[in-house]
Amino acid sequence: MQISRRRGRLALAVPAVVAIAALTACSSGTGGSGAAGGSTAKSGSTTAPQKLGTAPETSSLSMPATAVSAADGPLEFTVDNGYFTKKGLGVSVPLSAEAQVKDAVATGSAPLDDLAGSDVLDLYAKGYGVETIGCTAASNGFYVYAKKGVTTSSLAGTSVGVPSLDGAPQFAMDYFSSQQGTDPSKLTFTPLGSIPNVLAALESGRIDVALLSTPFNLKAAAAGFQDLGYAVGPPTPYVVNTSWAQKNGATITNWIEAFVQGTWAYLTDKQAAEAELAKFLKLNPANAADAKTLAASWSNYLPPVTEPLGECTAASFEPYVKYFPASEQAQLKNLNGLVDNQYIQQLWNSGFYASMQSKYGAVPGLTLRQVALDQPTIVDVNGRPAAAS
Repeated sequence: MQISRRRGRLALAVPAVVAIAALTACSSGTGGSGAAGGSTAKSGSTTAPQKLGTAPETSSLSMPATAVSAADGPLEFTVDNGYFTKKGLGVSVPLSAEAQVKDAVATGSAPLDDLAGSDVLDLYAKGYGVETIGCTAASNGFYVYAKKGVTTSSLAGTSVGVPSLDGAPQFAMDYFSSQQGTDPSKLTFTPLGSIPNVLAALESGRIDVALLSTPFNLKAAAAGFQDLGYAVGPPTPYVVNTSWAQKNGATITNWIEAFVQGTWAYLTDKQAAEAELAKFLKLNPANAADAKTLAASWSNYLPPVTEPLGECTAASFEPYVKYFPASEQAQLKNLNGLVDNQYIQQLWNSGFYASMQSKYGAVPGLTLRQVALDQPTIVDVNGRPAAAS
């Protein structure tokens, strides 16, 4: 038998322009391969989570990041406040190009890292040995800014700046333009290497539309560019190389436990989180403009949080499969093998989530009262209630 649980769904603290259909899929309690779907692990998993407290097999991890963004605040906070160190792990976050990070995950030179959801789907479709072990948020989004005269109804024929082709911003814009009634094939995507470069191209007139993250969206707004809305893309999951994972179950277990604790502290302590962001983004809280940016940098990356914190579901990725080439779509019909929630499930079963809520309080935008109070429900393999054995 398997163990699932009853729980309310999360309250989504996202901008009003977020596409409802995508978020409905993200917050569905069915179809995923994690605790919400009543499954303790992905089908065919070859890695068993280790007993909590077991020393990690690997003591040092390099997790290259693709940009200095407030989206990485939880990870930076977890590193700087010693949560990984307490679990026997040394974690560094050097900057690297998006394509290089993707290759590093695929080859195993960066065996555990966060990666754009679209890149993860692409690697999975091409047969690379990767699997997701967690998602802090159910989706990842970008702010859409444009030069004067461009509106949501006049997107056809525009040039859109993105860090790289077929990355998360492009897939988010595909979804966004479809929701606005424009065929994504009518857009011209221009790869510019990074989000700061995208903003610079918008300012210079090289592109018509820019996909931006915080704090760069705030700079675009201050410069008078048109705010067209919020483009939702797939989550940015934490991914492992499966060959490495087979030998590093305890490393993964320790990493997730530390990261969930650090993220929980970050999301529930705005003052401490903003202090981290000030250092990370090189902002001065004494400056009024920087203080405004700091507040937005924290609040803009609160949710949609996953429930429980860290869990991924296949449903979060499914709305974006149709934007892949037909040859890859065939390989993406069943995403259950991509999502491995056994480590999250182990933490749930151990009472870890209840202890986190007791220590830090509830995460904003998440119905964490259920985490502490809901009782497990025994279900059979078809998800129907069954008598406990």
